[in-house]
Amino acid sequence: MLCDIQHAIIYVGNPIPFVDLLADAVKLDVRNTWTPNSTFFKRLKADQLDEIRSFIDGKPVSANFANMKKGDKVARLHALFNNDVDRNGLSPEAKDRIASWVPDCMINQPLTPEQATSQEEKAEQDLAA
Repeated sequence: MLCDIQHAIIYVGNPIPFVDLLADAVKLDVRNTWTPNSTFFKRLKADQLDEIRSFIDGKPVSANFANMKKGDKVARLHALFNNDVDRNGLSPEAKDRIASWVPDCMINQPLTPEQATSQEEKAEQDLAA
């Protein structure tokens, strides 16, 4: 899986997830190079699509959107993310949330010390096996 690279750790004094180190080094901004489209949205479950729409609106998903068929949700989200005209009528805040949204696995999140220790222990166990 693409996001598994997040679990690689480089030790430079403190454990640093490899993807975070790399992202910082190249000043990575995922949304400058990737925008979710219908192919991406089709792979999600309906409740995940509802969560994305809820994030965009900044409030619980509307009954209208929640009751749509999955294909209609996919089409609507694709339009919001890929067509400026489909964002007409949205608040500036909603437009900003669309411009910044990425899946959780693409967000650079430093590991907590507990996570780093756990991953180090797992790596040692894997080597011993």
